[in-house]
Amino acid sequence: MIIELSEEYIPEKVLHREKQIQEIMSIFRNFKMTGMGTNLAILGVTGSGKTTIIRKVMEEQDGAI
Repeated sequence: MIIELSEEYIPEKVLHREKQIQEIMSIFRNFKMTGMGTNLAILGVTGSGKTTIIRKVMEEQDGAI
């Protein structure tokens, strides 16, 4: 069996990151409503899911990346 992982892949569920996803979604919603940006730094070790979380939030907020 061969499994090819692509950079565009977004899992249906991001496990154990509900709190972080909600915090980031709150920042996105605030920006959409007010037009005022907030600085956000997302820190974590390689492979911890930083990019996946942002892509997931963007997909849910905008409908597409």
